[in-house]
Amino acid sequence: MMLLFGIGEARRAGLLGVAVTAVLGAGSLIASAPADAIVGGVLEKDGDSPWQVSVQAKGWSGYTHACGGSIIDARTIVTAAHCVQGKTAADLRVGYGSLKYSQTTPVAVSDVRVHENYEARTSSDEAGTKDYSNDVAVLKLAQDIPVDSGDPNIGTVALASSGNDPAKGTPVTVSGWGVTRSGGSIPADLYRVTVPIVDRPTCNTAYAQYGGVDDSMICAAEEEGGHDRCQSDDGGPAVTIDGGTATLVGIVSWGYGCAVKGYPGVYARIGNLRSWIDAHRS
Repeated sequence: MMLLFGIGEARRAGLLGVAVTAVLGAGSLIASAPADAIVGGVLEKDGDSPWQVSVQAKGWSGYTHACGGSIIDARTIVTAAHCVQGKTAADLRVGYGSLKYSQTTPVAVSDVRVHENYEARTSSDEAGTKDYSNDVAVLKLAQDIPVDSGDPNIGTVALASSGNDPAKGTPVTVSGWGVTRSGGSIPADLYRVTVPIVDRPTCNTAYAQYGGVDDSMICAAEEEGGHDRCQSDDGGPAVTIDGGTATLVGIVSWGYGCAVKGYPGVYARIGNLRSWIDAHRS
């Protein structure tokens, strides 16, 4: 999840920083996170989240995992805008098909499409003056991912319908390769955790001093904390599962720390952004 303010505000507020700063150069440096970033999570098994991909950024030592993403068709990935803003297709690639990000199959990105109304705070912003509205981007791929191959770790996820707004208490499952300790390395294996939706008024109150949340966001957390997503999970999927069918309802976006009581994780809301995604996926 991403930084709300610049490094000065982040240090004072204890906010979680942008996981991809060192690789992507987006935003300010990260602030300290709790010791266990994938709090209360469990290891994924083959077939649990075949739509999960690793969005990888080119650095001095090659490509490195920076964010998560979701396969919505053979040539299209949905991720968070803050993960790829300011980057070209040549800066990125996508890895798919494995529970270990280091063993994913790489595919080149041919186009990066960031929501034109995405807003991100910068180090010069005052608290509460900007938010992370419309935190969504589409990556078009240079070649098809073999989504019909029968591989249990390769597949698509359905998008929530326009207007979808999960009710309070709805279980949402999120997955990713988030760090396992503050300042630590990205884990080799994919993890997942399930948390209930928090109603928007409650979430808005929790984040009032940071500008609150809007209709392009949903929130999820346990009341007592203890389960959450964290650094390097940004851009990854948040899905509901009904009768064995998964629906992408959110994209990991931002929040205060990881699993901090009273501060839900915040996700870009697919139901609010569906028309934009549809218009930019072709």
